[in-house]
Amino acid sequence: MRRHELDPVSLFSGLVFLLIAGGYALTHATDTRLNWLVAVPVVLLVAGSAITLLAVRRIAAARPQSTAPAGPDTGVGNEPGAADGPDFS
Repeated sequence: MRRHELDPVSLFSGLVFLLIAGGYALTHATDTRLNWLVAVPVVLLVAGSAITLLAVRRIAAARPQSTAPAGPDTGVGNEPGAADGPDFS
């Protein structure tokens, strides 16, 4: 099977459907009573976190990798024979 990109909208929709179906099955199969108002902020927090994570990953992937040296090139110590330090004689 060919690998495909993750579709966050479909994944989120599937998770919401699974949550609703699981809650329905749980409340009708047992005497459990769920307070569905608690699920609203949880769903919003998870959705916001997922969107933030996806945005950060997309920005990091779009940023070009730097090939510059680690520090600024000041030119000091680049002369031939400067490996021992400056000569003050």
